[in-house]
Amino acid sequence: MTEQSPIIIISSFGAIAAVLMFVFQHTLLSFVANILVSNGKVLKNHDWIELPSSNISGEVIDIALHTITVRNWDNTISRIPTKDFLTEKYTNWQPMFTSGGRRIKRSFYINQSSIEFVTPELINELKNNIIINEMIGDLLNEYLTHLTNSHEWGIKAGVTNLQVFRKYIYNWINMRGDVRKDTYLVIRTMSPTPEGLPIELYCFTYSTDWVTHEKIQTEIFEYINASVKYFNLKIYQSLSGNDITNLIKNRK
Repeated sequence: MTEQSPIIIISSFGAIAAVLMFVFQHTLLSFVANILVSNGKVLKNHDWIELPSSNISGEVIDIALHTITVRNWDNTISRIPTKDFLTEKYTNWQPMFTSGGRRIKRSFYINQSSIEFVTPELINELKNNIIINEMIGDLLNEYLTHLTNSHEWGIKAGVTNLQVFRKYIYNWINMRGDVRKDTYLVIRTMSPTPEGLPIELYCFTYSTDWVTHEKIQTEIFEYINASVKYFNLKIYQSLSGNDITNLIKNRK
């Protein structure tokens, strides 16, 4: 009808399609992303998300074709292209709230020079502490029996003050009513660092509320820092200007 070769017509349609795809590429990508996000149920309104690449952390308040709107925790508003949720790494914290448990995973650092094998003197000091004896009294009695028979038992058995401290903290945390007992509760040593020996605490709180969770976590680590001295252990801390000044004064 046009007296033109069908090849020319087909090529023209291909060129037009390429131009249209180039012009509407963002719309097409956003449309596909919106379908995947909606149907995959990976994101919905009122979810708490974090997008590290854009420094965004807040609540989703609107999901549109082209953008997803987030109210950050500082009450600023961010609009993110929907297609970014196909290409960028993000975290959706909402499943954590519905799981009924929120994780604590944090380390404290022990001065490695303060780690030593248990002695009868240390065990007796711990037994004289009412709270410690209440928590691990049976264990202390067992250690004391072995040490009475042989003062070198701690070395032979490989029992250190840090090991006793970890067992004490484990029992103390397990006694708290705000830490879940049906999930992992682990207190483990990590690879040594120039800052000391990291001791990692891994457990879950019943509360998923941020304020309550941070309160529980803070109480636990404050207690740990206050308790180490009873086990002849020291928390690692870098020298400050005051420490150096005191050293100089003591030398004089």
